[in-house]
Amino acid sequence: MTPFDTSTFLVLGLGLTGMSCVEFLHANVASKQLRVMDDRPAEALSEPALLKLNELGLDHHVSSWNEQWLDWADYIVISPGIDPNQSVFAPYQAKLINDLTLFSWVAKAPIYAVTGSNGKSTVVHLLETLFKASGKNVAMGGNFGLPMLSLLDNAVDAYVLELSSFQLEVAGEVAYQAASFLNLSEDHMDRHGDMATYGQIKSSIYQNAAVCISNADDQATWPTPKASEACVHWQFSTKNAADACLIDGCLSVHGQALLSADELKLVGEHNLSNVLAALLLISAQEPKRLNQQDKGDKVFDEALLKTLRDYSGLEYRCQLIAEKNNIRWVNDSKGTNVGATVAACEGLSDQKNLILLVGGVGKDADFSELGRLNTIKSAIGFGRDGRDIIALMSQTQTQYVETLEEAVACANDLAEAGDTVLFSPACASFDQFTNYQARGQAFNALVSEVLQ
Repeated sequence: MTPFDTSTFLVLGLGLTGMSCVEFLHANVASKQLRVMDDRPAEALSEPALLKLNELGLDHHVSSWNEQWLDWADYIVISPGIDPNQSVFAPYQAKLINDLTLFSWVAKAPIYAVTGSNGKSTVVHLLETLFKASGKNVAMGGNFGLPMLSLLDNAVDAYVLELSSFQLEVAGEVAYQAASFLNLSEDHMDRHGDMATYGQIKSSIYQNAAVCISNADDQATWPTPKASEACVHWQFSTKNAADACLIDGCLSVHGQALLSADELKLVGEHNLSNVLAALLLISAQEPKRLNQQDKGDKVFDEALLKTLRDYSGLEYRCQLIAEKNNIRWVNDSKGTNVGATVAACEGLSDQKNLILLVGGVGKDADFSELGRLNTIKSAIGFGRDGRDIIALMSQTQTQYVETLEEAVACANDLAEAGDTVLFSPACASFDQFTNYQARGQAFNALVSEVLQ
């Protein structure tokens, strides 16, 4: 007997993830076992989602949390955008699950999971690319790409999941073939409250993982001694010797020199960390059989290394979009928190004259670390919290404008030969844009206009 046979399920939230849970459960349980609820009024909800619920004939409640329905459910499937620590959910914590929980109940292929404050999307996308280069049928999604429940397929050889703290918060123990926690910097304090809680949630990815992969340069990512004893624990580092590291400018994994870092198209030290993490993840397919004699032939063949050399990264992740008059323009719209922007600035440390565009919705973060960077020539703040951010950058020439359009024009006026204009906002986009992708597209278009 499975939980789907007789249990009742209440899905909270009618966003993309919530609706993926609805469709998955509708295919696996009787309609009388499934209800859907959202505290937003009907006019604030997606019309296609409401039409879908009516089409499926499912009971649904909107505009408030119905406690009788919370009592009715055996399992409450909460969407990542809904805070499970709201007081209304306090009596129901033992019932809370999410899409990751459901996914883990039915997924047959090994799961490779990645979390961290920054770099997750690059690592999972690169890992997917490397798996495909080695002939594997792999499905990638989660916090980046498709909702994970839509990936389920018995023909898949491996699943690659990007997992946010919101997804890990209530998922419980999931059996991963390999799990990596890349780094930890301040983010989502408006949800998690403090760094200790945020880090603890991220570290839960190591529970029940066969291989745990952490960042030797960031102790906050290390598994607890208990978790480390229960798994194979590997580390990556761009600064010191590790299972994956840099030796004389070459990427070395499990003691094997693979290729020079200069052969990569990705730029920045933070991206070297991302590559090393992805290489450890793909080597985790058979960790007990991996030894000094056979690892090179079985994992890192020439086809995989060629793929690595050709990989140019994702849009809006430290992406060089233009160069004119010896001025470089770099789009890092995915830099939605302080750590990402610091990593981008440090990763471009060979560019001593950075003009940084920063601002948006700060999510109650501490931006003081930006003021300690010594590579920033000028900082232009924009959007809701841009003024407050640049006020902390007292060692740098600063200027505040309202919009991104004004910020790009200002950067164009300030930039001189040898400068790099870095758009890495350190904030969410929701004050002026629907998401970081829309913000990144707008930046590209604005740069094209001013460079004409």
